[in-house]
Amino acid sequence: TWANAANLSLVRAEGLRHEGAVAHALGATDRHLLRGFLSEGVLLSAVGGAVGCALASAAIQVHFGFAPEEIPRLREVGVDVAVLAVIFGLSLASAGLLAGVSFLSARRRGDLAGTLAGAVGRMTGGRRQQVVRSLLVVGQVAFALALLIGSALMAQSFWRLRHVRLGFDPEGAITFRLPVHPPSDSRNYYHATARIHQEVLERLRAIPGVEAAEAASTSGFPVTPVPSFYNVRLAVADRAADSSREWPYAELSFATPGYFRAMGIPLLKGRTFRWEDTGRESHGVILSTSVARALFDREDPIGRQVRWARPSTDPDYTVVGVAGDVPSDRIQDGPTKVLYFPNMYPPKADTITGVVHNYIPDDESYVLRTHLPPMSLTSAIRRIVREVDPKLLITQIGTLETLVDVSMARARLTMVLLLVAAATALGLAVTGIYGVLSYAVSRRTAELGVRIALGARPAAVVRMVVRQGVQLTLAGIGLGVVGAVVLTGYLRALLYEVSPTDPVAFAAMAALLFAVALAASYVPARRAAKVDPMTALRSE
Repeated sequence: TWANAANLSLVRAEGLRHEGAVAHALGATDRHLLRGFLSEGVLLSAVGGAVGCALASAAIQVHFGFAPEEIPRLREVGVDVAVLAVIFGLSLASAGLLAGVSFLSARRRGDLAGTLAGAVGRMTGGRRQQVVRSLLVVGQVAFALALLIGSALMAQSFWRLRHVRLGFDPEGAITFRLPVHPPSDSRNYYHATARIHQEVLERLRAIPGVEAAEAASTSGFPVTPVPSFYNVRLAVADRAADSSREWPYAELSFATPGYFRAMGIPLLKGRTFRWEDTGRESHGVILSTSVARALFDREDPIGRQVRWARPSTDPDYTVVGVAGDVPSDRIQDGPTKVLYFPNMYPPKADTITGVVHNYIPDDESYVLRTHLPPMSLTSAIRRIVREVDPKLLITQIGTLETLVDVSMARARLTMVLLLVAAATALGLAVTGIYGVLSYAVSRRTAELGVRIALGARPAAVVRMVVRQGVQLTLAGIGLGVVGAVVLTGYLRALLYEVSPTDPVAFAAMAALLFAVALAASYVPARRAAKVDPMTALRSE
């Protein structure tokens, strides 16, 4: 906005040189001239600031009205007194300063006679005016191109985030967390908690319309974030001594056999868990695709054994299956490497699950898949949990689709705000380019009339003006590309699967800007070429 105001003020100030010289010759002082120009700028900025604040307040209410409630204190955002004071103070001060400086810079003290007599100079625009206009157009094109490219990159990133492959099926599923704390005097704390989960699962599966009810220490999604305690480094058992390998880290998850079907996570190789996978003679695990690829590359991992990369007395684990990748609590962070252990209810007396990292199922995440509206099961779920133990408390209940929206909420809100800001700035920038070029060309109406009077064809005049505008636009595009390469590097952290130097975005936005600038040059040039030469000369 400030750039547009500065550009248009400077261009208009160049046109006011003659009027200012006349006023000065008639006795007006610099103070009188500056006061009038400042008054005009302050009045315009006050009206513009008031309209802008009203639009901003309405836009905030509309946009944040549809924003997710999970983002804290979002409803408190608004245009308050402090914001109004800052906006009006900056707009009034900047508008007044730019208006005054523009007007003073457009005058030449001590050259009043030359200014008053310089009809030809005004018709051609003068060398100084031509240079100023050229610099303004080049700068505006460069600035607009940087905004266009940034906006295009953000739009691509936002679109990709909305269409990312989740790795599971969020439709028709409801999930919740269930912390369980049995009496501390229980003989076996693990078995006590496990049996509570067993009873809850059996009752949930009996609900009419429920196709599957399973539990896990983490859903593979932001139902229960995996603690850092359950992040380990894995190695292939028969290659663990290879010190040259950079073994991957993986998060541990303890899942019931039907968990993958309930979540809609595909089993790409092998099988799901069986009872024998929990014994001390057979220790079955399932790898996510990214872990399997990091450990075995293109080799078949089924039947192979993995172990902790650090020295440990824990047994080796046999890979019985490979599951699809799922994201962690932030979808834009990509898939999470997960090592799944069997979580069997009721547990065996010699189960291995209870001794892996001293895992206790005291805070499980449940997922129910149904052909009914998922949230219609809420009352039945709460009733069953109360019947099992009135002290149990369900937390974070909601559909998987809601969890997906919550996971993307902050990123989506950030990108939408940036897109709105970029789109607004782009509209102002494109309008500024059109306005600067149109005004500069319209100031040459008398010159074009002289050329036509001397025999120039209107089509030739149009081509001449358009060619000059195209040259300036190409110079601005070249400068804007260089600036965009530098500026978009700072957007890298905000982009999702989009390169800051995406050639398609650069080329498309440069072509769009070129088309707008071409229209901005052609329309007023065509209008000026149709003016009668005598009428154009009399206008001066």
